[in-house]
Amino acid sequence: MSVLFSPSLLDLNNSLGIIYISIILIAFLCGITNLQAYIYFVRNPGDSLALKTTIAVLLYVYFYNEVKHRSLELVFRLLDNLQLPLVTYAYYNLTITNFGSLLVLVQPQWGIIGYVGISVTVDVLVRGVYIYRVWVLSMRKKILSATLAVMSIATFGCGIMFAVEFGKSKGLSDISSLSWPIYLGLGTIAVCDVSIAAVLCVLLKRQATLSKHTYSIFRSLILYGINASALTSICAVISLILYATVTTSLVCIAFYCMLPKLYSISLLALLNSRKSLRERKKEAEVIVISQTSNSSSYNRKQMSADHNLIQDTSMTTLPY
Repeated sequence: MSVLFSPSLLDLNNSLGIIYISIILIAFLCGITNLQAYIYFVRNPGDSLALKTTIAVLLYVYFYNEVKHRSLELVFRLLDNLQLPLVTYAYYNLTITNFGSLLVLVQPQWGIIGYVGISVTVDVLVRGVYIYRVWVLSMRKKILSATLAVMSIATFGCGIMFAVEFGKSKGLSDISSLSWPIYLGLGTIAVCDVSIAAVLCVLLKRQATLSKHTYSIFRSLILYGINASALTSICAVISLILYATVTTSLVCIAFYCMLPKLYSISLLALLNSRKSLRERKKEAEVIVISQTSNSSSYNRKQMSADHNLIQDTSMTTLPY
């Protein structure tokens, strides 16, 4: 016999209400992600198979006939979008299927477990692209890139650990007992993203000797990563603070749910900006060639730095 619902036992605003708001936020961000994904696959038919595969895994693409060649007609479903039905299923199970029963609150919600699993997968894929860009733009410094990669893998492991522990717990009613995997998971996300943003800031500062046009391109590349990493780290910190301070509410879930969407949107926005960046690259190449002939007005060291950066594969391929 089910336990009947009692308003005195559960604050709907701070529990189911927060989950409902989270669903609305996820749906809104899904729309932005879908639009960015559509723009990417229509505008970039000539991208490498490696990059398309990364985006395909990220977005759960139903592959088209000619992956290696032009492909304007796509039928794709987003891996990102799987998060929305999963969390919606969990909410439906809580509010409709088991309406009036408190037993559901002491049971693990598999929709939430699946959501966490997909979220950490999306996060580690997007971070991988940014870390690859750090590796290229830092002149292939393996120790730096490997450190960031280990930190990213650690965030993935912590997320999976939370999903496993949540599956063993008594569901949302027992969320307070999962404090250590939550603190560890959100903490590693914040530390990893802050580290990536800090490294990108250092790389940006070290390129001050570049010419104005080349530095403008480099700055655009770096700022995408800085903005994305800073935004996600702030979101993780806010979620962590809310979990620690507002113990009677699930408001921290709303901020956590935005993390994977922010990663996806930032990556797709970066990929979709490449056309304008390539045009600026061509302009910079012309300027470098014209200034090379006039050594008196163009420092040789600066010329070498400009040439190396412009010719670097990071300007046209996988890193962004």
